[in-house]
This record gives sequence, C-alpha cells and structure tokens, in this order.
Amino acid sequence: MKEDFIQFVWQNALFDTRDLKTVDGKSLEIVSPGILNHDSGPDFSGAFIKMEGVTWAGNVEIHMFASEWNDHQHQIDPAYNNVVLHVVYEYDGPIKTKEGVIVPTVELKSRLNPSAVKVYYELNSKQQDIACNSRISSLNPVDWKLCLDRMIVERLEYKSKDFLDLLEKTTNNWEESFYIFLARAFGFKLNAIPFTMLAQSIPYNVYMKNGDRPFVIESILFGQAGFLEDTFLDDYPNMLKREYTHHKYKYGFSALPKSVWKMSKMRPNNFPSIRIAQFSSIMSKQEKLFDLIKSSTSVERIRATFQDIPVHPYWQNHAQFDSTINSRSAQLGQMAVNNLLINAVVPALYAYAKVNDDSTYVEKSLNILESISAENNRITRKWLSLGMDISSSKESQGAIHLYNEKCARKKCVSCSIGQKWILKNDKQNKCHI
Repeated sequence: MKEDFIQFVWQNALFDTRDLKTVDGKSLEIVSPGILNHDSGPDFSGAFIKMEGVTWAGNVEIHMFASEWNDHQHQIDPAYNNVVLHVVYEYDGPIKTKEGVIVPTVELKSRLNPSAVKVYYELNSKQQDIACNSRISSLNPVDWKLCLDRMIVERLEYKSKDFLDLLEKTTNNWEESFYIFLARAFGFKLNAIPFTMLAQSIPYNVYMKNGDRPFVIESILFGQAGFLEDTFLDDYPNMLKREYTHHKYKYGFSALPKSVWKMSKMRPNNFPSIRIAQFSSIMSKQEKLFDLIKSSTSVERIRATFQDIPVHPYWQNHAQFDSTINSRSAQLGQMAVNNLLINAVVPALYAYAKVNDDSTYVEKSLNILESISAENNRITRKWLSLGMDISSSKESQGAIHLYNEKCARKKCVSCSIGQKWILKNDKQNKCHI
C-alpha cells in the first residue's frame, strides 16, 4: 500500500467514519476533506474538520506512518504549521509543528473499506503492464473518452512546461523559444538532443539577419552540425563549406562534433542531413514563424507552413554529402509534419494560452490534434488489442500518456479508470467495520 491510496481513501471517504476519533480519543467529524494539492506543501488544503465540537479550517497531511512527518522534515518547515489534522495508515508516535504544537492524528488502518482495499491490491499486484486489462472491455465508452480527455490535458500541461522553461531562458522571446523547440522536434527521438544543441549554438538573430539568403542559413546549420569538416567531391558541399568558413569566423562559431548524430538503422529520409536541409528551408523562408502559426486561421495553413517548403534540389538524390540515391521528394512527408505539429506546434500554442490566459489557443491546439489521424505505435496497439477506440491524435496522445504515466508506473489510484473500479466496488459492497 502506498501513500497515494491513503490520499484517495481520505478524499473519497472510503473508511468507516462512525464514532471517528483521533489517536488521543478526541471526537472527530469530517466536514470537508479539502482539495488535493499537486504542488509542494501539505497534501490537502482548505479542509474543515470538527474536533470535540469545534470546527477547524486548514490543511491536512497524509502519510503511511506518523513518523514520516519527521522523516520528511515537516517539523522544521513553517509551511506545515497550519496542518489541522494528520491522517495516517498506522500511528507510531506523536508529531509536532515547527511551533511545537502537537498535531491531531487519526489512524485509518482498522477503518479502511475492505472492498476498496481488495481492488487496490488486485490492480497493483497484476503482472500485466495494463493492470485493468481483464476489466477494461466492460468500461463504458463514455468513461474511456473522458479519461482520454483528462490525459491529453495532463500531457499538454507536461509538454508545455518544457516550452515555458525555454521561454524563461530566452527572456520571453517566443520566436527564439519556438525555433529551439521546433529544432528538437526535427530530431525526432534519436536526434532530439543533437538538434537542440545545434539550435542553441546559433543565435536566433543570425536567422533574422540572413533570412533572405537560404544558402547562408543552410551553410551555417550544416557547418555547426559538424557535417562540413570532411573533404568532398561534390560541388554543393564544397560551396557550403566555403560559405560556412566565412561565417564561422564572423560569428565566432564552434561546430558540434559530427559523432553526436545518430544514423544507425535509419531510413535515408530520416537521416539528420535531410532533416537539417528541411529545417534550414523552413528557417530561411519564414520570418516570425511562431507568430505566423499563432495567427493562422486553419490547421491546413499551419500544415502548409511545413509541408510546402521546397528543399534544395541537391537533396532530391542525396541523403548524405557525396552519396547519391534514387531521386525522390526531399520535402517533409505527412507523418513528419504530423510529428512537428504534435511535438512542437501544439505544446507551444498551449503554452501561449497558459501565459496569456487565452482559451482560444487551447482550442486551437486541440483542433490540430483532432485533425491528425491516431498514431500507430506499440502503445496504441496495446489499447486497440483490448478493444479501446482511438480515433485521432488527440486520443492517441492521451492514450500514450495514460499508459506511460499511470499504467507503466502502477498509479491506478490516480487514474480515473482505476478510481472508477475502486469506487464502483465500494458502492456495490459498502460496509463499515
């Protein structure tokens, strides 16, 4: 049993509340359990309890054992001075606030609802990665969709935080932050870090000064990526190399080692050299890219920003310098554009909505996800095999987050589906000890 289950028990009153008393025998009535706090500080805020007929308002702290209060250093933290009740699974000694006040404590060990505990242990003891796999087929489809709605919001909160961290580092420069964020998305999973390093090695104002000279932009990107250190046979890389040499000294650049890039077992269309060429084309054609996306009135216009950008003809029959391949389009494909929309555009718009308190951009980000077909990957296939419907990228992103953050971590008690099983069993088998 873990603390999050005791939090859930407290929040939903899954324990015998009759003749409730503190460990020192004082009568206790729960008027309101408070609101669960997801930040630092006591677990619940705004609680109301009646003790010995006197109503107290304040915070509630939850632990498995009372002694964890001291283990977590709450006895020296003034943030815990307003804790009016300490709720524990098992009481193993008194605790005090920083002011030396003994905190009233209630023990729930002998009061837990057996039915809720049974379902909790059943879910947490399952060896399968999706603990409720034997139950989920009977889930009401509406509850499944509601769960995915919660998960996509949670995922967007999580992903937008990365953008907001970047925004802080760039002193609130939205265009520069989006440029770095977009570069990371261009790296996909394997080269996300090298692409981020590449973007951070080139000041954003370099693009502003050279936006009308695509060859210069491409030379700087390939040079900084470490791809122009070799001796070449083809004219094009040699021309890029000469151009980069000039700008390297002009701006005091220092190139990344080429070894940071990964290309093993990768299709030519995903080679970092192709992605850099595509990224270069976008950065040289669009000034104030984030502003353009932000002001676009349709998903199609945003998509066209990435899909209709021409790449230098050299890359139509090359995936690396001096290495020819069969001729094909070097433009970003539909799946690649979808990846950029999901992992760069949507989190950035969501972050903008949060900073500016404008729900218009939340709706815009969700509309983009709803316009994209559901992803087909290892995780979405798990849900589909259990008969769960996933009809768009909005839902597949929610399903991915549900699996990664709840199922894989056995956090059923913080999942609305796991909570439903526990609460449903509680209602059907309500019993008080």
